Amino acid sequence: MTMTSLERVMTVIWGGIPDRVPADLHNFLLAARTAGIPLAECMQSGELLAESQMVAWRVFRHDMLLVENGTAALGQAMGCGVVYADDAAPWSSTRC
Repeated sequence: MTMTSLERVMTVIWGGIPDRVPADLHNFLLAARTAGIPLAECMQSGELLAESQMVAWRVFRHDMLLVENGTAALGQAMGCGVVYADDAAPWSSTRC
């Protein structure tokens, strides 16, 4: 029997064995590139970030969506400077 993505993920969460291992593309860079959204813009907009994840899901049909924008956002929330580039994940530019 083939499970839906939700059934597959929930089976694992509850300690069961699914029909196959659930797949997750833990890669916001790939999602932005797949959607054709400049990475610097995508990483600073919740709407664009969500849209890029949905575009990637439509292409790859993985089981889970992990919507996050890297650890630099945590540093920025704590007052660190962050550089947002179109060809790399964001990084902290200053000491916190």
